[in-house]
Amino acid sequence: MNTPEIVFGYLGRVVILGAFVWIGVALHMAYTKLDELLDHLKNCSAIMARAPLRHGGPWGKLLLIGGISGIVTFSGFYLKRGRDGNHSGTGAGQWCGDLHDHLSGMNGTPPAGRPAGGSAA
Repeated sequence: MNTPEIVFGYLGRVVILGAFVWIGVALHMAYTKLDELLDHLKNCSAIMARAPLRHGGPWGKLLLIGGISGIVTFSGFYLKRGRDGNHSGTGAGQWCGDLHDHLSGMNGTPPAGRPAGGSAA
């Protein structure tokens, strides 16, 4: 094997391992924080439309966490299209700060008010 094959082989392994770790993190969040998330976001119709997924086993919980993280992170997208994304009457960055940071991080964006790769000072 030559060098590029070895490099791409290792990169492929890292990507696949990272995907499994990320799925594990999302499932952990789904099984431990889902009720708290849905309680905070009970007035958001875009999220409540997806709430029945929590009874769909691990796949349903994974889809629900993914949907919630997308809606919370990119709430402006839903507001522009006339969907309710008010997050219980508070701004997207003001409710349940730690959970908002986790959900925003799941989509690859830095938490509100914090630079990428750093912490708020």
